[in-house]
Amino acid sequence: MLKFSCFLCFLCVLLLNQASAQTHKVYKNLAAALLQPDSVFHLDLSKQKLKYIPTELILFKKLQTLSLANNKITNLDFSKLPFNNLVKIDVSGNKIAVISSQKNSVTKLTYLNISYNQLTYLPEELNEITGIDTLICNGNKLFELPGWVMSNEKKIQYLNVAQNRLVSLPPVSNGNKDLKFIDLSQNDVVLLPESWANLSALETLNLSQNYYLETENIARTLGDMKNLQNLTLRNCNISGLYSLTRALIFCRQLQRVDLFANPLTELQVNQMRGLLNAQIFF
Repeated sequence: MLKFSCFLCFLCVLLLNQASAQTHKVYKNLAAALLQPDSVFHLDLSKQKLKYIPTELILFKKLQTLSLANNKITNLDFSKLPFNNLVKIDVSGNKIAVISSQKNSVTKLTYLNISYNQLTYLPEELNEITGIDTLICNGNKLFELPGWVMSNEKKIQYLNVAQNRLVSLPPVSNGNKDLKFIDLSQNDVVLLPESWANLSALETLNLSQNYYLETENIARTLGDMKNLQNLTLRNCNISGLYSLTRALIFCRQLQRVDLFANPLTELQVNQMRGLLNAQIFF
């Protein structure tokens, strides 16, 4: 009886391991995946010179992650995707200029990478995808961010909009407790809206290579970001640190400030080091 019980346990473990392996297998060939569509959870069709989203994708009802990166797709149409379980989409490195969607077409999506495409704006269709917590859209041609990106209702935690053409930024709704990471590097931002002080959960902010940043303005805003830990201001043409240092004193969680490639003196930086309990890179 004991031997039989052990055999049953062994059999259960074996079946569980097989199921787990199947769940974590990444299919990289569409034809092979179509042989057993109900067993496909992860599909990687990157670097396959695709010009369109394959219509067959709608057959993968259990698909959780999808990569169509580094193809030649011009239109991201969410209605062509299996929406039941899809949580992660990577379409970076395409030629996407248009995004279209049916309402609630991807209800479980939490991660969207649309970086290095041809987008000039983020359409309202993305606002209809309510569960996104990671939005990566660096390397596009964005001139502005819609207000919903910074909305407290959106629940975005990680936002990367680096390498765009942003000049102004939308305000932040009161009590935003979700955004933890923002990368705004390599844009043309001049001012941070004063309401950005409401980003109470923000831990990392990268403002590098925004050459026209007004130091007095960012100082007023940063001083109220109580959970800020990492601040990067590389190559921002900052020549004075007095107001910035006085503001950052109130950022009790601050661990790292990167001031590389700014027209500052060693004396200025050392004075900041003497007042802040954080690593200063210069």
